[in-house]
Order: sequence, then C-alpha cells, then structure tokens
Amino acid sequence: WNSKNYWVNMQRDEELIAHSYDFANPDLWEFVFIDSGVVPLVVKEADRSLMDMINDPSAEDRGEPEDEGDGEGKEDDDEDGDANVLDIPESWVEKLSIKRSNYELRYPPHGNRSVLYKKAKLELFAVDTHEQGLVERLTLYKDMDRTIVKECRETFVNRRDRLVRRVRCPLERKVLEHFGPGRLQSLKDLIEYTGKRREMHF
Repeated sequence: WNSKNYWVNMQRDEELIAHSYDFANPDLWEFVFIDSGVVPLVVKEADRSLMDMINDPSAEDRGEPEDEGDGEGKEDDDEDGDANVLDIPESWVEKLSIKRSNYELRYPPHGNRSVLYKKAKLELFAVDTHEQGLVERLTLYKDMDRTIVKECRETFVNRRDRLVRRVRCPLERKVLEHFGPGRLQSLKDLIEYTGKRREMHF
C-alpha cells in the first residue's frame, strides 16, 4: 500500500526475487480502490540487472503506446476515467486539537495521579507542577493496609540543587540522595543515617 491505494499480490507461485512491481498490471497486482492515475512500469534494457536478464531474457520494455494524434481524445478519456474513480472516504473524526498547557499537564485536571498497588502506592506529577520539582513518588509499605512505610523513592527534575533521586527508609532512618552533573562541589551521593553519620560521595 501507499498514500493512494492498496494492492493484493497475485504472484503466489513465483519466488520473491522474480516478483514484478508493475501495479498497473491487474494480473500481478489486484487493486482495492480504482485509480486512473496508475502509470505502467517501464523497464529499460539498460536498467535491468544481470539477475533479471538471466531469469527472464526475453522480457521486453513495457509502456503506454505513444499517441500520434493531437491529444484531444486522450483528454476526453482522462475526464471519463476520473468520473468513475472511487475515492477513499474521508475520516468521520474531526481533527484533534489540544492546547499546549493541557498537553503538558499530562494528568488532568490537577496535574497529578495516584495508583494503588499491593503494598505500594505510585504518585505521578506533571513537570513543573510540584513545588519541589517532584515528578514521581513510589511508596512501599510493610503491611497490606499501607500504613507502615518501608521505603519511599522519589524522582525530581529541574531542581537548582541538581537533586534527581531520593530514597528514604524510615524504619532504618536512612536517606539517600543522588545528584546530577553540575552540583556544587561535584557532590554525587549523600547518604545520611539520622542521628548517626553522614556519607558524601563526589
């Protein structure tokens, strides 16, 4: 198929290398929609590959015969042919249009969405809608009622301090923060055990 029509390949008994792509030949390709603008494929001897000459040495050029008249009859035929062409019906769906602000919101109407799983909760936020630059928060719980937080994973974007990921483990009193390139003093990771120690990786 292409932008104009659909065709059904009728060359079922031949190898793929021997297939012809002359869509104007109904014995080789059966069209779906009538198209009067199909031009027969013209194969010149100079353009034929060695493999084509070996497979079909007796093949001759195919093309439309030249019209020696003044062309008036040909124009009349074209007009009659165009009148019988079956056009593809237009789509009944109107052209989709969406405002950029609505597209960037992603999760209408307030720009956020929450999904509950077994012992987990996923929160999604559109970019630049959360005051801390948060775009995703995954909370893992220890119990089925989702009351005891086991781990909280947060993802950030567009923060001035270059924070991109933070993992909090309340039961272990552990906080891990990962920073992207451009962080002050090239800080890469910050691991803090509340009230015990703090580790910095550069």
